[in-house]
Order: sequence, then C-alpha cells, then structure tokens
Amino acid sequence: MSAATASQQTIQERNKMATWMFFDEVFNKGNMTAVQILGSSYRFNGQPQDNSQFIGWVNQLRATYPDLKVEFTSSIAEGNSVAIRWQMTGTHQGSGYGEMWAVEAAGNNLLTYSDSGECLSNDQAGFCRRTSPASETFLDSGTLLAPLLQPQS
Repeated sequence: MSAATASQQTIQERNKMATWMFFDEVFNKGNMTAVQILGSSYRFNGQPQDNSQFIGWVNQLRATYPDLKVEFTSSIAEGNSVAIRWQMTGTHQGSGYGEMWAVEAAGNNLLTYSDSGECLSNDQAGFCRRTSPASETFLDSGTLLAPLLQPQS
C-alpha cells in the first residue's frame, strides 16, 4: 500500500468516525458540543445553516421525540465524502402537535468534509412512517418533520 493510499484511508476512516460520533452525540445523547464539526459554510440540502439554527432544530426534535434513537445501518467513505444509511425511531410527545404517536424513519445522507475534517455539506433523502396508532402513511422526512421547523407562536 502506498503512502498516499494509506493517508486517504486514514482520512476516510476519520470522516466515517466523525460522522457516527456527530449523529450519536447530537441526536442520541443531546450533546450539542459535537456540532463544532460543522464548518462555517456548512450547508444542509444545499441551504446555508449555522450552528445555532441547527442546535435549535435538534433541541426541538429531541423535545418532541424524547426517546429518539438514530442507528446507522451502513456507511461508505470515498475521498472526502461519507455516505450513510440510517434508521430513526421515536415517540411523538411534543405539545401542540396532537396525539402521541410513534414514528420510524429511514434515510440516506451524503456528507462532505474538508481536508481538515470540517463537515461542509450534508445532503439527505429519507422517509418516515407513523407506526402507532397504526398508519400506512409514508412521508418524506422533510414533510413529517416540517412542523418542527416552523416558528412557534
């Protein structure tokens, strides 16, 4: 193995580990210090997003789904990019959104990192399914989580 190949493998492993640690710390544990990995020009689905916006969104998500759990089902790294497949479960208990219900979500994200390890972008696609009370309604994750992004009155 050449030194360049070994170095690239090290960068890929660093980025995979950073991705897992970010999702685990922020979404599963509520540790918002992990958002430091987001670069100053971080973009989510092509839109600029600063750390304070992201922290506010995650705090609201975690308040609405206090038993939120995100797990990776697979991850692949190539160059400065990491592709992940994840599953999320949670029980909706937030105020102002109606009855309590459970949700399952699955998605794919493609995260791109700088050479120094800052996360520059995160592009996501996924779907959610309300599981309790039983429902066969499938929604893209943006639709189901959209109420969390609206200002509260």
